[in-house]
Amino acid sequence: MSELDESAGFTVAEAETTVVANDGTIVSEDVKALLDEEGNPVAIDDLVTVEAPDGSAAFDEVISVADEDGNLIPVEETVGVIDAEGNIAIAEGALD
Repeated sequence: MSELDESAGFTVAEAETTVVANDGTIVSEDVKALLDEEGNPVAIDDLVTVEAPDGSAAFDEVISVADEDGNLIPVEETVGVIDAEGNIAIAEGALD
């Protein structure tokens, strides 16, 4: 993330977790949140990745922003996959 103007009263929080399944599949989630002075989320970047033992992988990243009532609304999503041979497909778009 870029530099944050601390005088604006926002805080960046980040949490990461990784789990390895019995078959060796690795699932990770990285969540970054921009919080207001009261600790309420203003924006969230949620990235989930899955890596299989054969070298294939997939990811899903969703960016959400809070509306005037504080509800998080997804505004952009990017998904991608790579197979064991290295073929890649990525799709992204704005959510309405």
